[in-house]
Amino acid sequence: MDPVVKNQLSQQVKRHFLEFLENFRLKDESGQYEEEYYYLEQAKTMVREQKRTLYVKIEHLEQVDPSVISFEAPVLREIIQSKYMLVRNSLNAAVPMLLSKLEDVDLQEEIRRARETEEMKFVAAFYDMPLFSGIRDLRTDKLGKLVSISGTVTRTTEVKPELLVGTFMCNECNREVSGVTQEFKVTTPAVCPTRNCGNRSNWTLIGDTRTTRWGDWQRLRLQENEGEVPAGAMPRSIDVIVRDECVERCKPGDKVIITGSLIVVPDVPSMMNPSELKLQVRKSLNTRSDSSYGGADGVKGLKGTGNRDLTYKLSFFGIFVDENTDWSSKGRGSGDNIRSEDKIYLSPADKAKFEAI
Repeated sequence: MDPVVKNQLSQQVKRHFLEFLENFRLKDESGQYEEEYYYLEQAKTMVREQKRTLYVKIEHLEQVDPSVISFEAPVLREIIQSKYMLVRNSLNAAVPMLLSKLEDVDLQEEIRRARETEEMKFVAAFYDMPLFSGIRDLRTDKLGKLVSISGTVTRTTEVKPELLVGTFMCNECNREVSGVTQEFKVTTPAVCPTRNCGNRSNWTLIGDTRTTRWGDWQRLRLQENEGEVPAGAMPRSIDVIVRDECVERCKPGDKVIITGSLIVVPDVPSMMNPSELKLQVRKSLNTRSDSSYGGADGVKGLKGTGNRDLTYKLSFFGIFVDENTDWSSKGRGSGDNIRSEDKIYLSPADKAKFEAI
């Protein structure tokens, strides 16, 4: 997409989404709009609880009163669902702008402090999507779109810190360069913008500045539900990346619904931990031991021609994680989650049978 068109689209989405958050009201039983502005109250609750995520029900985008907005609500919803990763930063930027419009005097100091220290951590998370996509059906045509998937969590990693946006200081002229987006590893500025400096490699990360954003990060392994596996096939799995308030929301064995977007990440051995590499992969990082390539003087792949041999894999970026209570019903009613804290009560007859066993 052309950068000018992309910037115009981002600005319009931010303005229209903020307008939606300011004006949305629910309807009462008589079909009239309530006096209370729903997402303004949600924002107040978010600040009181010291949270940074504003949860938006996706169908609310089309239920807003059309007489109080200046845009077509179905068009905004279509753009968010079809180009979510493209406009994600604009949607997140509307949340702190909404907080600045709150008139609650008691919250003003907390809002000011939150915007000064954690403005980049405010996010808008969408939930309650009408349709689900099976893990087996995730293909490149769904890249960047807002979708929901369901499955069983089979593995989780520990929560790790992640550098999202860095601020670096040039060690040659002491100039600070902010807004450096990270790309799967520590990414420094290409060149110092100071005239006649030209530094390209001598940088120091400033980790405690306001413009450096750190986040919590966790990877989940999600396996498709047993009812979605075709006969004679093995269950498919996908890596799910969650951040900040979505971490530690589930454990292995949980049946969950995750809303987010399909993304592409490099699948490069040098970006993996040594424990994640197979033995034969570790051996082939530096040398090729296959005798059919003529020993050390054989074909070395694309690297020998000046190109980088880079492969990619599909992952899922999750923004909302919820428990799926219908995991065992296969559409015939609700089931029980194995991680649920609800107590199970037995009838007297079942209790007698259980004690007899």
